[in-house]
Amino acid sequence: TKQVIKSIQNLMDSITYVQDLTLLGGEPLMNKELPQICRAAGELKKQGKVKFVSIVSNATIVPWEELLQVMKEYGIMIMFSDYGRLSVNMEKAQQACEEHGVQWRYAYSGGRNEEKIQYWSELSTERIDYTKEQLDAKFQNCNSVYDCNLIYRGRYYFCCLSAFLA
Repeated sequence: TKQVIKSIQNLMDSITYVQDLTLLGGEPLMNKELPQICRAAGELKKQGKVKFVSIVSNATIVPWEELLQVMKEYGIMIMFSDYGRLSVNMEKAQQACEEHGVQWRYAYSGGRNEEKIQYWSELSTERIDYTKEQLDAKFQNCNSVYDCNLIYRGRYYFCCLSAFLA
């Protein structure tokens, strides 16, 4: 928790403004100290240094009372990545957000009706020999290439997958 808050503060000491600050993992809701991280990010939002703060969850864990209260207080949105059968608590998580006045949406959506768009691809330990055309298509449809820059263990990465693979 201290390292995450320090990384956010180091970033904000180096720049004046961030449009989007997204907390993601693994599954961020596994961190029982997530409310503290949200408070620190929320304070930056209140100071006008960050416009949007959000959490990306795979809906395996339902947000708990304290976290939902902090999210509502600071206007932090939760974005659900729908991994189908793996997102076992999707409905319960969305219902908890609605009951506590916390804004939620699908992490990757588009169109007038917020239709889900599936960008996520399962990573595998097995080698898959894609053709050049298949690799080009995966790259062009990967949200990480365009809007998933991150700071991980004190380093900046253009792509979140490259950070975790490194």
